[in-house]
Amino acid sequence: MRPGKKHLVFWFVCREYAEIAEAGGVKNIVCSLCEGLAARGHAVTAFIPRYSFSNLSLIEGLAPAGLSTEVQAGDTVFPVSFSSGLFRGVRMVFAESPVFEHRRSVYTYTAGDEEENPSHVRGQGFTDAQAVNVVFQKAVIAYTDLLRLSPEARAPDIVHCHDATTALTPVFAAETPGVREFFASTAFAVSIHNAGPSYHHEFFSLDEARTMTALPEEVLAQGMNGRRVEPYLLAASRARLLTVSPWYAEELLGCGPDHSDGLAGAFAARGISITGITNGIDPAKYDTRKPRASLLPAAYDPAAGRFAGKETCRDLFFAQCALREGKQPIREFLSGGAVDVFGFLEGPPGTVLFGYHGRLAQQKGIGVLAGAAESLLSQGLPVAFALCGQGEGGLEDRLIALAEGFPGRVVFFRGYDRFISRYCTAASDFFVLPSDFEPCGLEDLIAQLFGAIPVAHATGGLKKIIHQKTGFLYEKNDPQTLGALLRDLAEDFLRDKTKYRAIAREAAGYVKKHYSWDRVLADSYLPLYHAEARQCSATT
Repeated sequence: MRPGKKHLVFWFVCREYAEIAEAGGVKNIVCSLCEGLAARGHAVTAFIPRYSFSNLSLIEGLAPAGLSTEVQAGDTVFPVSFSSGLFRGVRMVFAESPVFEHRRSVYTYTAGDEEENPSHVRGQGFTDAQAVNVVFQKAVIAYTDLLRLSPEARAPDIVHCHDATTALTPVFAAETPGVREFFASTAFAVSIHNAGPSYHHEFFSLDEARTMTALPEEVLAQGMNGRRVEPYLLAASRARLLTVSPWYAEELLGCGPDHSDGLAGAFAARGISITGITNGIDPAKYDTRKPRASLLPAAYDPAAGRFAGKETCRDLFFAQCALREGKQPIREFLSGGAVDVFGFLEGPPGTVLFGYHGRLAQQKGIGVLAGAAESLLSQGLPVAFALCGQGEGGLEDRLIALAEGFPGRVVFFRGYDRFISRYCTAASDFFVLPSDFEPCGLEDLIAQLFGAIPVAHATGGLKKIIHQKTGFLYEKNDPQTLGALLRDLAEDFLRDKTKYRAIAREAAGYVKKHYSWDRVLADSYLPLYHAEARQCSATT
C-alpha cells in the first residue's frame, strides 16, 4: 500500500460474474468481493468477456471505451475492443471479440450447440477453450498497454485473478515489455476455485503452450508437470496462490485424497504455499424475510425460528410439481423455457423432501445421490426428491430416468433458473451434497439460510458444516452410506420435527454470524490484500 493512502485500487480478472454471466460458484465469490471492497471505498474494476448471453441491463452508462487492438492465440489474430460501465459501484470492463460473442454459456457447450454441431456435446468444455482463455488474458494485458499511455492512468495495487482460466495473467504481465513496468508495484493473487481434473486448463505439451501463448520456452518450462504445462504452477512464482477453504488448501498440498490429477503432488514437491480462506455469502441477497430478495413466494425467518412461510413454500412447491389432469406437471413457475421438467410430486403430509441444486458433474457425486435415492424409493419410504441442475449428458439422463422410474416421488429440473433453484431449496427439509471433493461449497450456506438442513460428504469446504449442530456429515461416499443416513434422518424427522427445526435455526444463525462476506472480508481478505500490497511496495 502506498504511504499515506487509505484505500487500494483493485482489478479482478474472471470469466464469470453474478447476474451478468453466470456459471458456477465463482461468479458469486467475485461479485461479493468486488461489491464488498467497493462499499468500503476501494476502487474496484472487474474484467470479464462480453458473451452473446451477457446480461447488460443492469450496467449503468455502458459505452465503448474507445480502445481497440488485436491479440494472437495460436495461429489466429483476434480483434479486441472494450466497453465499460458501472454495476453497484464496481467498474466493469468487457473484453469484446468474436471468440467470446457466439458463446451460449461460459465454459461448456449447450443443447443448442450440440444441435448445430453434434461434435459439440452438451455439457463438455469448448474444443477451443485455450484460445478463449488466452485471448481474454491477453486482452486484459492489451487494455493495460493502451491504458498506461494515459497520463491519468494508475496501476492497481492488487490484481486478483480467478481460476485456471485467468492464472496466466500475472505471467503475461511479467513477460510483456512496458506492461511489466506498469505493474512494478502491483501485487498479484490467483484463486484456485477448483483444481480437479478438467479444471486445470493445462496445455498438454510444451509445444502447445508455446504456440498458444507465445511465451518464452524457458518461462513455460517452469510450469511443467510431466509433459503438461500447468497455469497454476506458472502463476505460483508471480502471484500469491489462494484457495477457497483451509481444508481444500490442505488437500492441494498433499494432506488428504488427491482429486487434482497430480497437481497437488507438484505443489507439495515444489514447496508452494497456498492460503485457504473459506468464502462467505451475502445474507441480504438470500433474505427469506423479504421475498423480493429471496425470490420466494412466502416470507419466513429460520434464524428466528419462524418456519410458517417455509411450510407455505413447501406446500406451493408440491402443488406446482403435481400432475394436471393426470398428464403434465403444473408449470406456472417455470420461466422463459430455460428449464425442462421431468417427473412430478405427490405430496402426502408425511413426505420428507430431499433437495439438490448444482452442476451435474462427476465431482458432485450425482451417481451417489441417484443410487441412494433409488434405494430409499424402492423401499417405499415416505420420501421425495427435488433435483435441479445441468451438466454432463449422462448424469442428466440418470436423473431423468430416476424421475420417470418413481412417478410422484421425483421431480428433476434440467437447466438453470435462479428462482427454481431457490424454490427447490426452500421447499426441502434436507439438502444433499454428496460431492467427491468440494473446494468450498456455497449451496450448503444457501440451504442453511433457507432452513434446509445440509447432509454432506465430509470433504473440503463442506467440513465447515458442524455435524449434528448445523447439518450432518458422513465419511464414506457411496450410495449405501448416504442412503442409510438419509433413511435414518427421514424416520427421525417424522418422529421429532421440532429437533430438526432447532438445527435449522442454529444453522441459519451460525452462517449469518460466521460466514457473511462482511466478516470474511474484514477478518481474512483485507488483511491479506494490505499485507501483499505493503510487501510489494517495499520490494520495488
